[in-house]
Amino acid sequence: MIFVELNNFCGILGNLGSVGADFSDFSFLLSLGAMFLGFLLVLMMLVWCFLACRRRSMCFEKVVYMEISWFDEAEHSSGAIGARLTTDAVVV
Repeated sequence: MIFVELNNFCGILGNLGSVGADFSDFSFLLSLGAMFLGFLLVLMMLVWCFLACRRRSMCFEKVVYMEISWFDEAEHSSGAIGARLTTDAVVV
């Protein structure tokens, strides 16, 4: 089955330069390129999500090992820390 598809693909590539090439050949190559770009986009999104999660966990680990007096300050309240963990990892 895959050999038949590969043979069709090679035939389409060979016909692109000919005068009688119809638009179905071009649309096939266009759809193939669109699928490839979609795959790259999904792959980049997965990598971005993985890096954001890793960055959040690294920041949270640093916060956990802070001294108790550090949490007494207003800018280090639980709400402020949660907000920074959410926004800072995405911004980076």
